[in-house]
Amino acid sequence: MFLIIFSRSRLASLNFSYFLTQILSVLISTSPIYAGEPDTDQEEDQPARWETDVKLEMGWQHNLFEETHSKDMKSDGFVDSALSLEIPLDGDKRMLTGFFNYAARNYFKEQQLNSYSLRPSFEWQVFDQNETNLKVGFYGSRFLERIYDESQNIPNKSQPGYNLGVTWNFESKIKSKTDFIWNGNYNYQWFDQVSQDNVSAETGFEFVRSMTDNTNFHLGTKLEFQNYTRRPAETEAPGDPVGLQTLGGYLTGGINHDLGNDWRLEIGQAAGYRLDRTTGYYDAAVTSSQLELSWSQNSWTWVAQTEFEWTAYSERLANRRQGNHQLVSQVIVFETTLEYQVNNRLSVFGQAELRQRDTNSNEYAPDPVQNNFSTVLVKVGIIFHY
Repeated sequence: MFLIIFSRSRLASLNFSYFLTQILSVLISTSPIYAGEPDTDQEEDQPARWETDVKLEMGWQHNLFEETHSKDMKSDGFVDSALSLEIPLDGDKRMLTGFFNYAARNYFKEQQLNSYSLRPSFEWQVFDQNETNLKVGFYGSRFLERIYDESQNIPNKSQPGYNLGVTWNFESKIKSKTDFIWNGNYNYQWFDQVSQDNVSAETGFEFVRSMTDNTNFHLGTKLEFQNYTRRPAETEAPGDPVGLQTLGGYLTGGINHDLGNDWRLEIGQAAGYRLDRTTGYYDAAVTSSQLELSWSQNSWTWVAQTEFEWTAYSERLANRRQGNHQLVSQVIVFETTLEYQVNNRLSVFGQAELRQRDTNSNEYAPDPVQNNFSTVLVKVGIIFHY
């Protein structure tokens, strides 16, 4: 989540690990479209079987290194590939399920940015009775991803590393129209060649209320903790600490509503505060909003998404040379996807994304968090399901 200060990711939704290449895990864990809620009764009637998804994509990305000045911007094409396996390990009992996810991105010219993720995992359904269930998962991964270098410059090379973690999800119906959900994740990450080993933990709960047959409202909280045991020297933070600990607490809420005529609207909001328990330098108030509008009819599905994140630091300066104002940054992402389902086994889609970050800094600073930039990504792909 957004406690990972020095990594890079795809979206900015209450996620300070905005610079983590999470796009790979997104490609193999979620579909690019909203497909509706699964038909649980129908799934339980069918015998357990392997589920396989293969995804192939080709795309183009502008401003790979998130530069501020146009003369420094570089673009390149890429090919994405992903494989996802779901394996019932205990037959029709459906209590133990194995997963295997693989995803890779290969650039045509900037091959030092190539990345991959190889992640086996399994999920154990501890119990499922009286509309109450608990699932616990374990995972490990080998990855190659972009992270900041020792000088805190925009990443120009991917680095290999490992992840180990455990997840849990508890759900219970406490009233006829109200569900309670509690979930969490504990993760340890380490790298082969750079000093950014870290431990992270997050947990949260929410209440989901069915207001009508077409409208759900959810409200909850989330806590996040991260501890960098080793990290690169921080040129800004006072005392230049070896490690970094952050703790964040947030309120979350949203609404999902079927608009009719095959349209659906989802709105989410989160706000909170992150504490830097090491030096206080990264203390910040954070708020984010998400909006998704989708339409699905016959074989066509269209989705438009926008996400906005605003971060205001308490101690971090916007301009180190002047030192008059604290740093404020905002990130906005626009994304649209159009998918056509050819048959039950095959789908094709196209996707476009614009990401813009603005800050109140007027320096061309080495710290990438202070740079203003925009990136554009477009891609087309095909999905095979077995």
